[in-house]
Amino acid sequence: MKNYFILLLSLFSFNLFAIDHNNIVSNELKPGNFPLIENGVPGKILIDENDDSAVKIAVANLQKDFERVSGRQAEMMFTSQGNRLIIIGSLGSRYIKMLIKNGKINEKELKNKNEKYIMTVVSNPLPGVHEALVIVGSDRRGTVYGTYELSEQIGVSPWYDWADVPVIKHQNLSIKPGKYTAGEPAVKYRGIFLNDEAPCLTTWVYNTYGTKYGDHRFMPEFLSFCSVYVPTTFGLQCGAGVSMRMMIKTAKPQTKWALLWGHPTTSLWREIIRNG
Repeated sequence: MKNYFILLLSLFSFNLFAIDHNNIVSNELKPGNFPLIENGVPGKILIDENDDSAVKIAVANLQKDFERVSGRQAEMMFTSQGNRLIIIGSLGSRYIKMLIKNGKINEKELKNKNEKYIMTVVSNPLPGVHEALVIVGSDRRGTVYGTYELSEQIGVSPWYDWADVPVIKHQNLSIKPGKYTAGEPAVKYRGIFLNDEAPCLTTWVYNTYGTKYGDHRFMPEFLSFCSVYVPTTFGLQCGAGVSMRMMIKTAKPQTKWALLWGHPTTSLWREIIRNG
């Protein structure tokens, strides 16, 4: 029993601290660093309005994460305005194509890669822009993972909701210049099994959100899943009737978040189990 407890604690600790790169963000505006938050004002975020819905959701959450840290929500824009910007996008999106064309991003490092992101500081990325922190993904999930990596770097844990991990407030944050990536995932489908049978999780949902079921109950789960890069697929089991009801209710949000659905009886889920 003791060994089992230690194993569970180790697994929880691994997911709790899912940050890819340590010691690259400072709570001071150091010379040469790229400012993320300056005197309580977060950097402006530039994205392509036609990028994937999952990218837009991730950026919207990043805006809120900046607010959790600084007290002020980061501004998101679709047209380039400002001397310094945070540019986020997938290969093929408008501003990333411009950066590739101008030789600021090497497309070969991401083309035909699976769920890979690169986060790097670029000088003179666009006309009128002196400097930018660029987060580019090989595909939509790569971009999402890079975006949530920045959320973690500024101090917002993936478990801020589920585990009540506190967010430390900062008025200034800056990131060291460099090229940061986690590479491609070693496993294509990373699954998590969520058992929401009553009265366990359903009771918690009722006491926390005041309702038994609804799309909103899965949003913190989706955010946690995307942030720790673990499940592009997850399964629910709570009896056939409830499972099907949840599948119907949450299928559309999952698609928007770039998550895949797997019920414990599906061939995809069985394949995940067989491959560990």
